[in-house]
Amino acid sequence: WLCFLNGGLNYQIEHHLFPRISHTHYPTIAPVVREYCRSKNITYVHFPTVGENVASCMKHLYQLGHNKNCSNFVDGHGKKQQ
Repeated sequence: WLCFLNGGLNYQIEHHLFPRISHTHYPTIAPVVREYCRSKNITYVHFPTVGENVASCMKHLYQLGHNKNCSNFVDGHGKKQQ
């Protein structure tokens, strides 16, 4: 239901890969994309909750504002992702 509520914002990877597909299909597409990324050793980051997504964004904005290591993505739990 979260995908419907926020228009698929929690599936940004799928949105950018398939911009013309309705956001209602992203939950179906996501496991296929995730498996493909895993098979090619590509990092796939998905936030299952809005809270985790917001926490990650806030942490990244803080890092940008304080000239911290901005080249690394930080997930909602504060773990660096390459």
